[in-house]
Amino acid sequence: GEDMKATLFSEGKLDFSGKGTLQVYSNCKNGIASDDYLYIRPGSNIYVKSTTNHGMKANDGIIVRGGVVNVEVSAAMAKAIKSDAYIQIDGGRVTAITTGASAYDSDDQEYKGCAAIKADSIMVVNGGEVLAKSTGQGGKAISTDQTLTVNGGTIKAIASGNNYGSGNNSVAAKAIKADGDLTINGGLIMARASAHEAIETKGNLLVNNGDIAAYSSDDAINAAGNLTINDGRVYCYSTGNDGIDANKHMYVNGGVLVTFGATGAETGIDVGEQYSLYVNGGTLLGMGGRADASVSTSTCKQPYASLSGISVNSGTYLTVNESDGTCLFAVKMPRAYSGAAMEVSSSAFSSSGTYTIGTATSASGDEFFGYIANAETDGTSSLGSWTFSSNVYGSTGGNGGGMPGGGGGPGGWH
Repeated sequence: GEDMKATLFSEGKLDFSGKGTLQVYSNCKNGIASDDYLYIRPGSNIYVKSTTNHGMKANDGIIVRGGVVNVEVSAAMAKAIKSDAYIQIDGGRVTAITTGASAYDSDDQEYKGCAAIKADSIMVVNGGEVLAKSTGQGGKAISTDQTLTVNGGTIKAIASGNNYGSGNNSVAAKAIKADGDLTINGGLIMARASAHEAIETKGNLLVNNGDIAAYSSDDAINAAGNLTINDGRVYCYSTGNDGIDANKHMYVNGGVLVTFGATGAETGIDVGEQYSLYVNGGTLLGMGGRADASVSTSTCKQPYASLSGISVNSGTYLTVNESDGTCLFAVKMPRAYSGAAMEVSSSAFSSSGTYTIGTATSASGDEFFGYIANAETDGTSSLGSWTFSSNVYGSTGGNGGGMPGGGGGPGGWH
């Protein structure tokens, strides 16, 4: 009458400790499963491979304090690491890989995809290294049904598969997805998705610190609610949609935000209709086919400019400079733009200063995905300049300096 849910199964908790090595293979159900919780301590070395269901599964929670955990699964709809409750990772190295496809779940009567790491409630990462990858259609690297909080450590998440199905019978492939709020207090997050958002939250996104880089053919980062950046560094690049998208308000209070959207109707920075971009501090640079963020004098506490008609080649460094040529920051262009729109703001801007943008073939300094503050360049070729009036904050443009003929393409700055 006992349950047979896994190759290694316990009705109670499973606690792994010591310096041993455990290899588990499942060709029938789960690899490792507990009707209580899984607890993995430093020193443990665990490998799980399942061809039919989940790799590691627990009802009440999964806690990783350290050690090395490697899990790979190949079945449709399977999760490499799955908790019906919470997941907490404090240290060690966790590698989770799924290769299976999406399919119809007759029990829940809906289409489901794989997930490398899936928490049915909350997930918290305090430290360690998390490597999550899903290659099948509709797969997700990291997925939570409630909140996701990152306090430290390194997360690298990849969803390389295409979306599955269409309409109500569809499953989207995403690198990191949280149905609740997503809060980032530190650490390094690198997320890449081939078909859908790299990082998405159905709630609010709050960045208090840390380094985040997101790359996708859809929105690189998308928040259904408000999106707030208080500190840290955020880099976004989309090949086919917006760089960063808040469906409500977006607040940039500090840190660095560099974001590239596609050409045409797509933008570097997108906020919801009837909502606004608030720029109160930090450094911001967004480029795309158009400028979409609603900005006014009431929504900014530091100078902000919206510029148009900018053309620049891929691999070139775009520079933002003081009037005397001092480079405030440089950004290596991940793609070419012709007649693009740019939104720019910096805590170094003064309310009556004159600034230029230009291009350089090389730049040096502390680089974060092509962004270099106070860069040393080989000299810049000017694309144009603008001047803030003494009483203008959150302006959609400057008071002077149309685009020079030949260098920046047709049109002027508005």
